[in-house]
Order: sequence, then structure tokens, then C-alpha cells
Amino acid sequence: MLKIFRIYFVLILAVCILLLPATAAHAKDYVFPSETAKTIVKDYHSKSNIDLVPNPLGKSDLIDVWYVALHDFGNGDIGVEGSTETGSKVEEVRVTVELQKKTNSSWVTVKKWSAEELYSDKAYYFNKITVDKGHYYRLKGTHYAENGSETETQTSYTDSYLID
Repeated sequence: MLKIFRIYFVLILAVCILLLPATAAHAKDYVFPSETAKTIVKDYHSKSNIDLVPNPLGKSDLIDVWYVALHDFGNGDIGVEGSTETGSKVEEVRVTVELQKKTNSSWVTVKKWSAEELYSDKAYYFNKITVDKGHYYRLKGTHYAENGSETETQTSYTDSYLID
């Protein structure tokens, strides 16, 4: 019996060792949002941080947490991140992240991304891109949740940030 156990153990160990390089090769290209960023500019909101005052009649209360974050990885590489979270599963939850560039005295949207989930409690987006250095950028987040006839929209903006 002990001999059979040893054989199974060696076989399982061999399979694990064979799969490890494939897993590591797949994971090496993925950049975790805060792993290598030299700076993160974030606009985070949570209803637990807001005074617990009842909503006015007719106002929805679906979204609990909403944020956008700009990650500066250096050399013009940035990460754009956004999230919308509800307290429970809803029919639709969405986050839209806009990269805005300061041009003269106004902000111009240069790129826009969205993540939408159905029958979920969270929509999350992250992408790494390269932008022109020497300009100020910020992120605008539009956060949306819908459940039946109830809808809620929140907006977030990071501070402006110089990519150098």
C-alpha cells in the first residue's frame, strides 16, 4: 500500500513540475495594476465613507464603491483602471474609463474603454497603454448600475498628472 502511495505521489509531483513552466510563461507578461507602477493617482469613493443619510425619495442606492486610477509605469507607459461595485448582484453594472489629455485649457478625451457585467456585483477594467510624454493626463470614470427600474450613475476624476 505504501509503495502505491509513493508511486502516486511521484506522478503527481512530476505533473506539477511539468505544468509549472507553462503557468509561469503565461503569467510573466501580465502586469498587475500596482506591481510596478512608480506612481498611482486614484479617485476612490465608497458609500461607507459618506455620511449615512437616507437618500431623497426616488434616488437610487445601488453603487457602493466606484473609482478610477491612473498608474504611471514610466517611459510613457500607463495603466488605466476603473471599477464599479454594488452591494449585491444587479441586472447590469458598468464602468467606463476615459483617458483625457489637457489641451490648452480644456480636457479632451483621447481614448475610452468600458467593462459591463450582467447579473453581477462588480465591473472592473484595467489596460496598459503608451501615451505621449510631456503632457498632463487624467481619467474620468462613469459608473452605472441598473436593477429593474432602479438606476444609478456616479462620476469620478483623477487629479491631473504629468507623464514625463
